[in-house]
Amino acid sequence: MMALHAQHRWCLSGTPLQNRVGELYSLVAFLRLEPHAYYFCKAPGCNCKCREYRFDANYSKCEYCGHGPVQHYSRFNRDVVNPIRKYGYIGAGRNAFVTLKREVFDKSLLRRTKEGRAQEMVLPPKLITLEANFLDDTEMDFYQAIYTQSQAEFGAYVQAGTLLNNYAHIFDLLTRLRQSVDHPYLVMHSKRAIEEGGGGAAATPSAPICNLCYEDATDPEPLTQGGGGGGGGGGGVRLKGILGRLDMAQFRSSTKMEALMEELHAMSEADPAAKAIVFSQFVSFLDLLEYRIQRAGIKVVKLNGGMSVAAREGVLNSFKDDFGTKVILISLKAGGVALNLTVASHIYLMDPWWNPAAEYQAIDRAHRLGQHKPIRAVRFVVRNTVEERIIRLQDKKRLVFEGTVGGDIGSLSQLSEDDLRFLFQN
Repeated sequence: MMALHAQHRWCLSGTPLQNRVGELYSLVAFLRLEPHAYYFCKAPGCNCKCREYRFDANYSKCEYCGHGPVQHYSRFNRDVVNPIRKYGYIGAGRNAFVTLKREVFDKSLLRRTKEGRAQEMVLPPKLITLEANFLDDTEMDFYQAIYTQSQAEFGAYVQAGTLLNNYAHIFDLLTRLRQSVDHPYLVMHSKRAIEEGGGGAAATPSAPICNLCYEDATDPEPLTQGGGGGGGGGGGVRLKGILGRLDMAQFRSSTKMEALMEELHAMSEADPAAKAIVFSQFVSFLDLLEYRIQRAGIKVVKLNGGMSVAAREGVLNSFKDDFGTKVILISLKAGGVALNLTVASHIYLMDPWWNPAAEYQAIDRAHRLGQHKPIRAVRFVVRNTVEERIIRLQDKKRLVFEGTVGGDIGSLSQLSEDDLRFLFQN
């Protein structure tokens, strides 16, 4: 794709910057932005400039200028990525953000926002609130046990100087913490815990982990499967996923689940025609929510990334066209974009995500052209847990975005360093 010849080059992206500025380089390189899309040679008098490293078979000489690899450098890495990686958001790192904004974004970015087109787009108001809850004693005891173990493992990596070498496992520890806040079942009855014969945050993953989100790979089977036919199924329903690993006679709800139920009941009382979208990072949590909502007599459908196109369309049509279907459960990664759900006016975000842009995109599934009701979005967070720190990290990422894409360089002065240490500190 980079080698395609074209007179004009365009990149269309809703989130050009998500977690690390290095992610921008592929866009910069494709657009061939001068000078940051190119590699240069720092040998005196050498004018070598190329879009990629090109050396001989022994990797000793540049095919263009004959100088060695150590003489060559990426302008984007030198001016932007390396200073930010080394100094964070202060000093030379902050200057690198200024360079990114002025030399890259200001010269190449066309940004259209709702605010900029307010006169053309008449949308109802949007209210986003943060609902903070406290875990009960049993839930907090479980969370603290997971947190203490995770913090000890994290400290061991720091002491050994192998933190970055175990990045995936660090995210696995964080995932266990986040899941334990949603519901202890997500940790106690995960596939990994069952395979290892116990609950808690396993030290070594034994189940497949998604390399994108570091979440357990989900089962492709449906939530329920008919048990009729031969073999003694008796025509019953066999639960799949996490519900199939639970003793449903002993099922217990969680603080977050009951907070959502209160919201749904209040929504129905205020407007019997209202519909809601419920987002979560974790498919297993959506399974638990589906069971709890159905038990309350509320008709609910669920959308996740493992569905076929036909099944996906069936779920969406049911939510849009069936008056009785009041709630749709959606995996944030599967349904945060490319959906138009203006039939809903209430959005519930059950767990905070690292990148606040993902949450805003999820809310905008309902707050868009065609929406005629005021939008109410609720972000659930639990006090005295890792979720509060994730919210603070979201604020930092928002400042990074505003300081580059959004244009407010002054916002960068409010940022600090070492986010991972922050998440695991006492």
